[in-house]
Amino acid sequence: MIVVPDPLSLYCDASGNEREPLTVVGGAIATVQDWIAFASRWNSALARDGIEYFRASEFARSRGQFRNGWEKNASRRDALVNRLLDAMDGVVKWWFAVAVRQSEFDKVDLIYELHENFQPFALAGETCIDWAFRWREAQRYDYLPLQCFFESGDRHWGQMSDRIQERFGEAPIPGNKNAPPFQLADFVAYEVRTAFVDLEVNKEKLFKKFGHRFLLLGGRIQGSWGELTDLSIRTELRRRKIPRRSA
Repeated sequence: MIVVPDPLSLYCDASGNEREPLTVVGGAIATVQDWIAFASRWNSALARDGIEYFRASEFARSRGQFRNGWEKNASRRDALVNRLLDAMDGVVKWWFAVAVRQSEFDKVDLIYELHENFQPFALAGETCIDWAFRWREAQRYDYLPLQCFFESGDRHWGQMSDRIQERFGEAPIPGNKNAPPFQLADFVAYEVRTAFVDLEVNKEKLFKKFGHRFLLLGGRIQGSWGELTDLSIRTELRRRKIPRRSA
């Protein structure tokens, strides 16, 4: 009997952009078959409250589908999040989140031709995929194919796609933001961005002060997060031979 390996898929989405203080790209990885099972579980968790799709920004601000009966209703909000985490359990193998502060980006952009080649979205997106490939190797899943999907419609999507294709030999596949795996990626990206922006704590103390929802995510579903500093950005630009600005 020949058993065909179940490939891995990484789904990513962004929260924030270069016009804001912080850009975060979040993503989650699972096998193709597990993503299929996840979609049904995720949709069922939402359907109990009559929710058609999950959008983290709407949920956080009690807008859109969450405008009636959700604001300051902690028990209802926690119940939904717990159901969503249950849908993730045993399906998502790992999650990733990469943050780029605009202040760090601007420092480097004064020296290198940065924004012409890498907007914050492109930097964070490429790094997120790099981490996914490194995770695959560390887990000894390198025999499995890995496809990367990004929610379409983000500003500078084309630049991000070009940079990823240059580095990894294959461009990310665009997808609909209402697909359950992208809803999960949106959840991860938004929660990490909220922690960085609102709590204003350093990386070492970040998880100690995360909001309730992200403590659940961090405790039940393993993942990796971090930010790109001016030093790490400059190191990557030198490696990629990005030109310095003329004096």
